[in-house]
This record gives sequence, C-alpha cells and structure tokens, in this order.
Amino acid sequence: MAEEEKTKAQLIQELETLRRKISDLAAREIEQALAKEKEHQQLVNGMNDTAFVIDFDGNFVEMNDTAIRFFGYSRDELLSMGPQDIDALRGKEEIKHLIEGMKMGETQVFETQHRTKAGDNIPVEVSSSLVTYQGKPAILSIARNITRRKKVEAQLQLTQFGIDHSQIGVFCVDDDGSIQYVNHYACETLGYSQEELLRLKIWDIDPRLNEESWKEYRRSTRARSITSIAVSY
Repeated sequence: MAEEEKTKAQLIQELETLRRKISDLAAREIEQALAKEKEHQQLVNGMNDTAFVIDFDGNFVEMNDTAIRFFGYSRDELLSMGPQDIDALRGKEEIKHLIEGMKMGETQVFETQHRTKAGDNIPVEVSSSLVTYQGKPAILSIARNITRRKKVEAQLQLTQFGIDHSQIGVFCVDDDGSIQYVNHYACETLGYSQEELLRLKIWDIDPRLNEESWKEYRRSTRARSITSIAVSY
C-alpha cells in the first residue's frame, strides 16, 4: 500500500514537471512570436511608404506610422475606414472587385490617387499581396508617393510634344544607320510617312552619307561625346 502511494506521488510529481516544461515552452514560443511581431512592426513603421493590412471585408485592420502621418487621420479613425475611404479614383464596387481578385492569390500593382484628410489628392503606386495577419489571410497594401515621377513624366511629355511639332526636322538614328524616330516636320518635308522613314537608313535620305562614312562618323562622335548631326535632304 505504501509502495502504491509512493508510485502515485511520483506520477503526480512527474506530471507536474511535464506541465511546467510545456508551460515554459509555450511561454517561450509566445515570447519569441511577440518579439518577431514587434520586430516586423518596427520594420514596417520604418518604411517611407504607407502600409495597410486590409481584411477581406474591406476594412483596415492595421497600418504603419507613415500612413498615419501621410493621411492626417488618427489610428482609431483609420481603423474605422477602408480603401474606399481614401481612394480618390476608384469607387466602392471597383475596390470590392480588386479585393475579390486578391483571394485568388494575385499580386496587384496599379496607380491611383489617395486623398488625405486635408483633401489633397496624391498620386501613388499601390502594390498589394496576400499575407497572414493574426492567423487569418489578409491583404498587405503598400503605396508609394509618385508625385515626383508624375512631374518628370509630364515634363518629358511636354518635351516630346515640342520635338514632335518642331519646325525643323528631327531624327534619331542608331549606330547601324537605322532611323529610330522622326518628327512630323521631317515627314512633311521629305514626303514620306513616318512608317516609311522608319524602314530606311540615314544615307537613304542624305546623299552625302553612305554606310562606311556613317560608321566613321559614329566612331568620331562617340569619342567626342557628340550626339547630333546636320542632315542634308
């Protein structure tokens, strides 16, 4: 009987030791998970781009500090909102369609405009992908401010328009003499369509040039960093 009581006591002690080990292990795993989550949050908060975690009902469930500063809303205000509340170009139905597409594992990259609390519309490039957040599938949406890029694109378009409609002939010719670009004035002056000129070599329209002289000219201009030539036609 005494031996049986001793065996029961040992069993209880062993079970208690095992329980403590399991408890300690679970505590360490939770601690590691929290540390990892904190590290990830610090990384996201250090980004210059805005970042949102969005559930499949179209609600913001988390965001980084950059998003709070960028939009001018408090965290609580943003947590009561969704993409449809900040997208200045897309309506609720279109955003719903985008979210539905994410369920299929798509990665979406698109341009839009985000509206701040102050009412400013800012051009952004949005990249969205599937993630797991708090054990559930969700969408991580990162938006980059592309205001500077849009300004450069507008300037390039203006420059291109000026070249296209210049009152002098403008050609772009590659190393083998092929015409890669020609503006409207050159087409009108020569009587060719743009498509016809793009099939020609530069010496087909300038009687002073041939294949050998063009190659020599390109060698000399590369050495002197010259990128233009006067063409006679």
